[in-house]
Amino acid sequence: MSSTIYSTVQAYMTTQFNNGLQPKMADIHQHVYGSQSVMDSRVQRDNIYSAIRTGRDAALAKWDEYIKSQQFSLNLEQIEFYEADKVEAQFRHRDYGRFFSELYRGTFGAQTSDLKKYRDEYAHIACCWDKKLTEFSKNGQNLVVATYGRESSWELPTYWRWAMRENALWVRSTMIIIGQLKRGVKAGLPVLPSGKLIEKAIGYAESTRALLTDGSSWTCLKCGMINASNFCSNCGAPKPT
Repeated sequence: MSSTIYSTVQAYMTTQFNNGLQPKMADIHQHVYGSQSVMDSRVQRDNIYSAIRTGRDAALAKWDEYIKSQQFSLNLEQIEFYEADKVEAQFRHRDYGRFFSELYRGTFGAQTSDLKKYRDEYAHIACCWDKKLTEFSKNGQNLVVATYGRESSWELPTYWRWAMRENALWVRSTMIIIGQLKRGVKAGLPVLPSGKLIEKAIGYAESTRALLTDGSSWTCLKCGMINASNFCSNCGAPKPT
């Protein structure tokens, strides 16, 4: 991916957002490549996706830097005292409704109690998120996610949708790892390239999944391992009753 493609993609998306539109992949493709556009070209599509990912990573890096700054604390105070209407609007957003439903289903695992306890504080952060994503976009760094359906487009996500997306990615990645390890067991491979037992690696991966998903994980009293099944994946001790 060239720097020209990156800047062209980001500038086009920013223009669309400023006009209240959601850029579609087909339109981005046509804008970037013009008469040389080939919609089925994997190289062209990969270049565009790479530009989108790079812009998202750049915006995330700026967000991480921002939340460590004094300005972040000042903005939270300003929202608390002067922008209560925007906080209330966060609770009325459809994405918050989905987030709330996922929260009380235990989807966020070990984070569930923290998210419930500090729900109002997260709404203040969500207001900062909306402001900063717009600011990043104007600087050509778009933190975007794809919408659903056949005619999918790109949008600047709410804080609630991003939280759900990230959690789903963590869980899916963990399940992929577990699946691959189990394939190794079926293939008769007792150890990983590192020399560690593959069954032990599955146990650790299952513990990670337990932390991320249903909130019903338990901690082994013998060794401290977090588990999802009825026996500890590390030492084999049974789940306390």
